[in-house]
Amino acid sequence: MDGVILRNRNSWEKALSGIYGAGGNRNYAFQSISRHGKKFHVPPGLELRSYIENSFDARDVTYDFHLMADFLSYTGIKSVIISAGVINYARKLSETYHLDDYVANDVMDYRGELKFIRHVDPDRKDLNLDLYLKKFGLKKCEAISIGDSLADYSMRKSSAFFIAFNPVDARLLSLADATAYNFSEVIHIIRAINNISRGESFGTPISD
Repeated sequence: MDGVILRNRNSWEKALSGIYGAGGNRNYAFQSISRHGKKFHVPPGLELRSYIENSFDARDVTYDFHLMADFLSYTGIKSVIISAGVINYARKLSETYHLDDYVANDVMDYRGELKFIRHVDPDRKDLNLDLYLKKFGLKKCEAISIGDSLADYSMRKSSAFFIAFNPVDARLLSLADATAYNFSEVIHIIRAINNISRGESFGTPISD
């Protein structure tokens, strides 16, 4: 989701910087804020989840993602978001663009302190992908994964093909099966894969 469907590569920074500030030494990557014991106190009177929900900015959606959504709808390809980012954003995108499902990470206000709820391990997204393959009755050879980071590449373990989308790390270029910088290119790649496979349909899990 982050850096793929959303141009912003860190949805937690988008969601939390309005409360706790931006810049400096602040690191809002989920790996950092959930694993290193840093405490975030929720300001009195703040309805945390409503605030995060309202922080979503539709202008941050990658400019041609609507083409991908139309393509998925037309072809009937299954599509899910697997993200270590903000679950509110994943839900909003899934509902708006009629994707089949989503999973992402969450927070809650527990006695005035921010508590992180992990549904996706940033380094093991293949585990979530395995669950979706089982849910939709798909095989690994029918799955394509998409991401912008080395962490996303874990999904290659559970898919036949990995597309690096506007990759943040140059090392991903040598690992990915293909590279795309917009969704028109992603559609072209998927069509080419389907042609090579003689018309067999691929499920397409979509990640951040």
